[in-house]
Amino acid sequence: MAKGLPMVVPVKLDGGMITAFGNLAARRNSFLLDSATNDPKKSRYSFAGINPVHTFSSTGGFVTIDGRTVIDNPYIALQNLVAKSNCINVTDPYLPFAGGLVGFISFEWGNNRGSIADLSDIPDVAFGLYDTILTYDHLEKIAWISSFGLKEDGTPSASLAAKRIENFASVLQGTQPANPCTYKAYPPLNGTHPIISSLTKDRYINGVRHLKDYEYLPLFAQKFASPTHKTPWQAYLDLRRENQTAYASYLNLGDFHILSASRTCLVKVAGNNVSVEASKGAKGKSASEQEDNKRIAELKYDPEIQRSHRYVVADAMKNLNWVCENDTVEASSVANIESDTKAHHLVSHITGIKSPRISALDCLLAVLPTSSEGRISGLINKLEGTSRNVYTGTIGYISCSGMAEFNSAFRTMILKDTIGYLHAGTEVGEQTDAEEAYINTNNAANRIFELVR
Repeated sequence: MAKGLPMVVPVKLDGGMITAFGNLAARRNSFLLDSATNDPKKSRYSFAGINPVHTFSSTGGFVTIDGRTVIDNPYIALQNLVAKSNCINVTDPYLPFAGGLVGFISFEWGNNRGSIADLSDIPDVAFGLYDTILTYDHLEKIAWISSFGLKEDGTPSASLAAKRIENFASVLQGTQPANPCTYKAYPPLNGTHPIISSLTKDRYINGVRHLKDYEYLPLFAQKFASPTHKTPWQAYLDLRRENQTAYASYLNLGDFHILSASRTCLVKVAGNNVSVEASKGAKGKSASEQEDNKRIAELKYDPEIQRSHRYVVADAMKNLNWVCENDTVEASSVANIESDTKAHHLVSHITGIKSPRISALDCLLAVLPTSSEGRISGLINKLEGTSRNVYTGTIGYISCSGMAEFNSAFRTMILKDTIGYLHAGTEVGEQTDAEEAYINTNNAANRIFELVR
């Protein structure tokens, strides 16, 4: 390890993190993990990066590393990339995220670890290994750039770290061109363009009725598609204004972009400590305080909601036991109401002590099926008729130090070839009105597409 690495340099961001990232957003493989709320307990830091040292993706069992596609085991290939990043020694214990893997895992891959081929036209899983990171501290209102200066052989270099920090700072401050590969020309929309659903009304209603036979409030979603004339970054800004969430993200993956406004931290690994946020049971907010109180009371006292939530908690604890030391997994809080600008949620927090030789990726994959209907993922795919991909999958990072933080990817849109793809879903219970759920999911999709057109 080169002495004094990672190199850390403070940087002044005139206008804040979001304004500065506007100079990076159009660059291929740029990312923003965006803490968009004012709650310092959940959203103290935001992170951004460009120019990954390595890239990894997998689609249906085909693995692509640094642009070269091979037939390989996606899980083992990703584990190898995690191991490579863990060889980088982080000497500063105060850095929340000095570098490592940033990317996403799809719903299908998370439930099958790449053992089946997905029919989506974007990867099942994709990560970049970033050695140079911009960090913004929302509490202290300060920012810094850190870098290891990784060479092609994986060894760090102080001179290369200094060069990359200088280059990153010049891009942030607008002294370099904003993007060597400019955006496509997005034509203005003329007239009214329809929002196309993956399901007919009859098929959606039949799907809801079928899922009523299953306990524990399975989530059933429609996939919508509609064109947009906005750049991905402008679309993200418009979505961000309407959804102030702690675990939002923007990923520019070249051929497509992912925009997410998630409120939930699915799993966090810090040292040997693992924490999981189990969320099941939600009610949309109302303009009426009286109606809001009624909905909160339903979350607290409805037997079906409570039974379903506690099943998810028990399932998460069982799965976490596979990767944690014996007798260390416990629920630190159960079935609390947490509210954001859009809805009220029933949430429990679970903690455990990670077993030796267990990676952060193992912890994530152990928990992911619990949060995304893993027990009936095959049925969900059949009823919905299309891939969920990122929706109800996860987005986040695994640091060089072994720390990790991943969201539950709800409120997530994929932009590809000027078309936006969006899921909107509902939890199906005994009392769910199928036609009402169909109308509500369509209305939710309409509201979001209105923002990005």
